Amino acid sequence: MNCFDCHLTHQATAPAVAICRRCGVAVCADHMHVGAEPIQRRAGLGPATQPHNVRRITCATCHAAEAGRHPRSHLRKASTHSGRVHE
Repeated sequence: MNCFDCHLTHQATAPAVAICRRCGVAVCADHMHVGAEPIQRRAGLGPATQPHNVRRITCATCHAAEAGRHPRSHLRKASTHSGRVHE
């Protein structure tokens, strides 16, 4: 499987090394963002945060959207095979 963002930007095809946790797209090492997420489990009357975080991998689009930036700002100049600009 190859990186979806590399395909959209017509870069050299790069093999995917991970899957985005939010949207499920395949991403290469250049387009993935690795973060940490706390683990919460029910304990008594509410959630209890565990002492260790889990790894959370997202694609560039989901990472930008979660950060409050335009979700496709990193791909705006990329065009599709039909010549349209991705927004």
